[in-house]
Amino acid sequence: MQNSLHPARFALVAAALTVFFLAWPGPAAALPAVYTSTSETQTLTAGITYEQQTRFTVDGWLSLHILRADLSNPNVRLDALFNSEGLGNTTSVQKMAQNAGAVAAVNGSLFWLSGGKGALIGPMVQDGRLMAAVADVNNNGKVEIATLFSTDGHSAAIDYWLFQGIRVNRTDGLGINIVNYNLPYAGTAAYSLIDGNLQSVSVGAEHYPDIVELVVADGIVQDLRFAQPAVPIPPGGFVVVTRGGEAGAILAERFPIGAAVELDARFSVDWHNVQTAVSGVETLLKDGQIPAAYSYDINGTLRRRQPRTAAGISADGFELILLAVDGRQNASIGVTQRELSSLLLELGAYQAIGFDSGGSTTFVYRKPGTENIVLGNSPSDGSQRNVPNSIGLFSAAPPGRLAQLLLNAGNGRVFAGATLSLDLKGLDENGNPLSLDGAWVEWSAAGLEGTFSGNAFYPAGEGQGSITARVGDLEVSRDIVVLSPPVQLTVSPEKMYMVSGETQTLTLSGRNQAGFSAAIRPEDVSTELGGGVGWMDGGTFVASGHGTGWIAFRWNGLTAYAAVSVKDESANIMIVEDFEEARWTFAGSAPSVNGTYLTDNITVRRADTSGRLVYIFDEGAGESVREARLQYTGGGIAVPADRERAALWVYSPVSWADGSLVLRFTDGDGARRDITLVSSVNWEGWKYFDVALNLKAPARLEQIVYVRAGSDPEAGEFYFDNLLFAKTIVQPVIPPDLTPKTPRPRDSAWTSVNDGAGETYNFALLAQPRELDRNKSAEARLLSAVQNLDQNVDGWILTGAGNHKLAAELQKPVVAPSSGCSTTDIGPNRFIRLDISKGGMRLTNPEQWYWFMRQLADFQGENLFVCLANSLSYFQDPLEAALLEKELADFAARTGKNVALVYRGTEDFGYIKDGIRYICNKGIPTGDLNAPVNYLRFTVKGGTLTYEFLPV
Repeated sequence: MQNSLHPARFALVAAALTVFFLAWPGPAAALPAVYTSTSETQTLTAGITYEQQTRFTVDGWLSLHILRADLSNPNVRLDALFNSEGLGNTTSVQKMAQNAGAVAAVNGSLFWLSGGKGALIGPMVQDGRLMAAVADVNNNGKVEIATLFSTDGHSAAIDYWLFQGIRVNRTDGLGINIVNYNLPYAGTAAYSLIDGNLQSVSVGAEHYPDIVELVVADGIVQDLRFAQPAVPIPPGGFVVVTRGGEAGAILAERFPIGAAVELDARFSVDWHNVQTAVSGVETLLKDGQIPAAYSYDINGTLRRRQPRTAAGISADGFELILLAVDGRQNASIGVTQRELSSLLLELGAYQAIGFDSGGSTTFVYRKPGTENIVLGNSPSDGSQRNVPNSIGLFSAAPPGRLAQLLLNAGNGRVFAGATLSLDLKGLDENGNPLSLDGAWVEWSAAGLEGTFSGNAFYPAGEGQGSITARVGDLEVSRDIVVLSPPVQLTVSPEKMYMVSGETQTLTLSGRNQAGFSAAIRPEDVSTELGGGVGWMDGGTFVASGHGTGWIAFRWNGLTAYAAVSVKDESANIMIVEDFEEARWTFAGSAPSVNGTYLTDNITVRRADTSGRLVYIFDEGAGESVREARLQYTGGGIAVPADRERAALWVYSPVSWADGSLVLRFTDGDGARRDITLVSSVNWEGWKYFDVALNLKAPARLEQIVYVRAGSDPEAGEFYFDNLLFAKTIVQPVIPPDLTPKTPRPRDSAWTSVNDGAGETYNFALLAQPRELDRNKSAEARLLSAVQNLDQNVDGWILTGAGNHKLAAELQKPVVAPSSGCSTTDIGPNRFIRLDISKGGMRLTNPEQWYWFMRQLADFQGENLFVCLANSLSYFQDPLEAALLEKELADFAARTGKNVALVYRGTEDFGYIKDGIRYICNKGIPTGDLNAPVNYLRFTVKGGTLTYEFLPV
């Protein structure tokens, strides 16, 4: 029965929730103690939500991506995904989900590469059909690999599936046992079965001259082929593959052409009613308990913090929790195996399983209101790893009526005279996207002056209000702030180093006198270019030529500049092989090295084809080094005498192959010269390699070689494109004076002090370098000066890295942020001293964040000064520095109090950002202790703050 749900059930984003914990967790916590946590939840469709959670912990940051699916909802479906071009062809989770029409997906099974194909470790069932299985995955009968599965599509379970083989039987019961089903064939004499879900053609004798293949279609043996080329796999049929000898003779004896056969797959569990199954790794939770020992580990790697993918199931089996945890990056440290278990327990799981993790960890989802699948997490390799399968969630709901509107207006800030872009989407009663006709939409503004044109608002004046979109009886509103005019424009990036033909998107923003910023559309500004090294296409710069230049962005009487350096390599590059024709042949250095070379039109960097090297290292005979070689036909490629470098694009499907890639030359005296292109395969996808040649002329490139030490088996592939020889091209240097320096707007409170009438407080800020501690005469001169000033102030702030001996000689209260943290209250003014001496608040003292937030919470005065020894750039973790800024800005907006961050800097300056004053004093210059020194004098009257820099 389809439920008619109220539109309010489908809010796009639950208001971003920030929680700051003010108590130190007990030692029993399995997860690192949390300072602060932010959470944002989106409904992807009825019954499926996505929560992005960020935690700042005592050990660092954690980024969590949490999918919750109500499997009891009749419109929610779980299934396995794989590449539509074949299970063996690895691809990204994003492509799998987009092609299948999924709502969300995470990566699935462990796998290895065999013959350049992805080989699943464990079983997979899709839509009730067994897709793949391997007999030896559980370590000779020892159960290690668990499987997530569903029998009815509306509940889930976890169990250990031990594959016992597939019987290929004649109707009289005579048959054989299949040990590998739909795994890339690795040349074994055991029987393997492949069908069209793995690849479109059989294996053939190209790599294995004694291959034997039994071809079956519609349950009838069609052919038995000995040492024959590959043939198409019949639709709905399969091929049994083995190597000659006894195994081939058994096939010929038991399966004559025309014989009827049937398949019987056997597992340690009854799988026949299973709708979907994806093998994972270990069981993380069993009946709400963390196992004392896990079933699967690899030399302890699962006990280290890593990116992780996992699934949890509620006690009743109806809620599925898919979890991706980012790791190996500053923004997320990852979790250990036990921390992952604790996390799933915290999220409400009763049973849980781990999946392939590390660089494979990927989470994708359908952006609400659209059909677009987007990447949600941050893969540790920097890009998505190609994998053989994934776990997808689907909505089976039919299209419904328009039930909700979603309105996105960026951060809701805009300058008067600029344009605010509005993005309006529609959802039906099941939360699925519906297209909207712009003619249906009625726009209105409350509390704001301005006009609408299409999905854009043009504000006419400053103020705060809201914008509303209405379609029929539905409406959605968004709060908007129209800022006072900007006093500064900023372009990002300010410097660009590019190659001719590359493009770079630039963004422009403004900041007003109060320090609040808003984006400015490229369409709203005028641009001017100098240097003749490119042009603007909307907000994108297109580089051309060779040299340096600049771009000026002008708006509202302000100008921002971007400088650009463009390197033109075309005149000095000689492409000597485009891999558009088959000019290479394969050769192995030993009988155990097999392979092939062919051109490929699917995995291509440029033009129409690339060169594909497929290699198979069988078990060797004790060789110390083996090579898979591509030999150039026709005597090699001549290297012009003036060429200094060689470069080649190389695509690797995996990042863990054991060998190195080498360019093999013969130089002018006939000697062989091997130049290593890359010493280890530690990347995935296309990568550009550039090496120096240093050859004796005349030289020729003879081979591209994959070199591997040892005699262990391995199989894989590489793709090559655009081999070139080049002269060294130097990137043009951007002159320091290429663009004018944009003046920074200074704080309006930086003004002459006039004490006047009323209760007034005066404070002095002085910065000192560490060298002062070692120069007694300079220290004495400074001491004499500040003792005189001490009579006329109510307190001192001493910043910098010195030990601040001056503090002991002053009579007035002193805040000296060199070590330890403290709070000093003088009248309505609070001075919070933070200790960042070890590179941040967390690194210096894990409890400092809790203490700091308590100081903010109980402050009842008017003016808050947060004092640092050095600037925010001293933080080793820029995210922690940004968090400190955010907490201060939120505090100022929430309370209306003056907030100033004071520190030792390289200049005497003050500015405002997001309502917070940043004030720095350079004090005594490093290396010149006798130079003139300024101190900073604050004057406070109630809630009014002014300051100026004065000579000591």
